[in-house]
Amino acid sequence: GLQLLAIREDEAAAEALGVRTTRLKIGAFVASAIAPAAVGSLYATYLAFIDPTTAFAPMTELTTIAMVLLGGLGTVLGPLIGALILSVVNELLWSRFPELYLGLVGVIVLGAVLFMPRGIVSVAAKRSWSFMPAARGALKRLADRPREVRHV
Repeated sequence: GLQLLAIREDEAAAEALGVRTTRLKIGAFVASAIAPAAVGSLYATYLAFIDPTTAFAPMTELTTIAMVLLGGLGTVLGPLIGALILSVVNELLWSRFPELYLGLVGVIVLGAVLFMPRGIVSVAAKRSWSFMPAARGALKRLADRPREVRHV
């Protein structure tokens, strides 16, 4: 975790400190691809036929990007909260305003990007909402604490 944070901040400095940057980046890429690959294979099995228009539907891709933008980039909790909020809002707007719903969702996403550029999670962290874990502060405290040197 801390090594990946070091790579994110300054890859050359992390490599100079002995962090295996290439190996960690490839490992993170593979780890992040496992769940989407599993879900994609289940989806292809469910459809029983797959072609580019069903696999790469623009509406699905744009909705996923909107969920990440609404929740917040660079966090684990952000896209989850964005997905929850946008899914509920999509269903409510679609059931009440079927002809306007796509335009209204676009206005909501545009407003979120303009007024909350780092997403809902960032706003929640700044206001110290109780449901937000203080993970970054805990990581920083863990990284800053002095290490014990053991002599063998």
